[in-house]
Amino acid sequence: MNSPSTLALADGSLQPVWILLAGIILVVILIAWMRVHAFLSLMLAAVLVGTLTRFTSGQDGNPIIEACKESMSEFGQTAAGIAWIIALAAVIGYCLMESGAADRIVRAMLRLFGEQRAGLAMLASAFVLSIPVFFDTVFYLLVPLAQALAFRMGRQYAYIVVAICSGALITHSLVPPTPGPLIVVESLGLNLGLTILGGIALGILPAFLALRLGRWIDRRMPIELRPGGVVKIEDLKAVAAKPESELPPLWLSNAPVLLPVVLISLASILEEFVGPEHMGAFYPVIEVLGYKHVAMFLGTLIALYLLVRWKGLDRRALWRSLESPLSMAGTIILITSPGG
Repeated sequence: MNSPSTLALADGSLQPVWILLAGIILVVILIAWMRVHAFLSLMLAAVLVGTLTRFTSGQDGNPIIEACKESMSEFGQTAAGIAWIIALAAVIGYCLMESGAADRIVRAMLRLFGEQRAGLAMLASAFVLSIPVFFDTVFYLLVPLAQALAFRMGRQYAYIVVAICSGALITHSLVPPTPGPLIVVESLGLNLGLTILGGIALGILPAFLALRLGRWIDRRMPIELRPGGVVKIEDLKAVAAKPESELPPLWLSNAPVLLPVVLISLASILEEFVGPEHMGAFYPVIEVLGYKHVAMFLGTLIALYLLVRWKGLDRRALWRSLESPLSMAGTIILITSPGG
């Protein structure tokens, strides 16, 4: 039998780990057993965690009411930080797929690396892109390429997705200027340049191990590219059947993904290594263009141009076509935000 000291702190409140465990158990029961929607399950778990924290620590106010207030407040703050990025990334991904830009990139990638190294190509892309850009942004930008690549090869969908996730997660966790490593650099007074180089070097080994893990998962649990979601299998077939002359040029196909990365990276590098005081009137321009919300919006404008130009849509058809990716983005936002 557990002694009180193992379950409670000195002030009599429950250990945070037990409160967290209660929230996790509730989420599992609601989603896996009772089939409650993930958004409702996560919000109820958030209220439970808040209620237990306040109830056991003896804080002022009604524990349930205060927990509800805090949960709704943090839900809104989290949504404010991710909603715009996720929505724009969903639009970019949709436009890349529908316009044929994603297939154009995949064809070039297969020519350069070959099918046997397709996973390595996606891992390397995510590894580099995730240094200046948040993991979720890289994931949403590259998954359409994974879908097009898996459809063209007819296999290795799980392997390619694992490669993307692994490459993005490794550098996002180890290499500044992503927030976590940057906080460590500032707290410990480390040299930023050496930390960047060290993080990249440390990430190489786990990156290759992740490739092997991805192959292992793909062999034992192959996942087919199933119909549904924003882009349908029939659309992928139609795009894959097009001759390359009918697809967007490679440089323009890459622009919706690379432009935000370049702008965000340039702003981060200049701010860290040059400093605003040495850039004069040039700095406010770079600061605005390199702000992630602005940079993603510029990439979205190019993606919309690709859709209009190579899909032949008028304005009414264009905005109507975006209902599908924005609806999916809304679901993702609703499920992600309760994590706050």
